[in-house]
Amino acid sequence: MNFELRTYTGTKTIKATPMGASDAKHYGAQITEETIKKNIGNPGYLVEYPDGYRSWSPKKAFEDAYRLSETYIDRLRIEHEDLKARYLKGQEFMYSEKFNILSIDEQMALSVQMGVMRKYLAVLASRIKYAEESKDFKISDYE
Repeated sequence: MNFELRTYTGTKTIKATPMGASDAKHYGAQITEETIKKNIGNPGYLVEYPDGYRSWSPKKAFEDAYRLSETYIDRLRIEHEDLKARYLKGQEFMYSEKFNILSIDEQMALSVQMGVMRKYLAVLASRIKYAEESKDFKISDYE
């Protein structure tokens, strides 16, 4: 049987709490005894998906895939981090030889896009700053 593995990027929102594999099994995680034995003493997370399914994830795998997003400020920070990473990749590309392969129209469009992204980063940074500084602002009122 021939098949080709293709690349996919996914996004899901889950609930989780730090917990070892054995404790996670006790709280309903669908994991095998073998997984528990292999991970004795290893940190991880009990993970609950929107459909109620529970599993366990090793700490590194979990933290590579998920970021805390409970509050408005958490979500602004995630948006800022993601945009900054894309912006930096775009800047790196623009200063590489590959940029010259693009047509003049594409180069101009990318330059405009990068300018808009830079402004968007500044707006997000300001919103994060204002939200953190505001003492009367109730995040729960806007979630």
